Amino acid sequence: FGYNPVPDVPFTVGAPTPIVLKTSVVGGRLRLSWNLDASPAGIRIESRALRNDGTWTLVQTVYSGSQLDVELSGEGQMYRAVRN
Repeated sequence: FGYNPVPDVPFTVGAPTPIVLKTSVVGGRLRLSWNLDASPAGIRIESRALRNDGTWTLVQTVYSGSQLDVELSGEGQMYRAVRN
């Protein structure tokens, strides 16, 4: 619940914190890390080719913690983190 002192103006209560995804290379693998703990609902990590017409595919759903290591591939990939 919330209170807006300005009549007829919408407002958001408890807006979610945006997920900030960072990458690094650790031991020959790509480490994806983010700023929120995945529990309890989970965070889906998805990837797609760098081409504009690529479709997002699920890499893994993480239910605990805030990082995931993935294999490096020869083709460039984009990654995103999505709340469940």
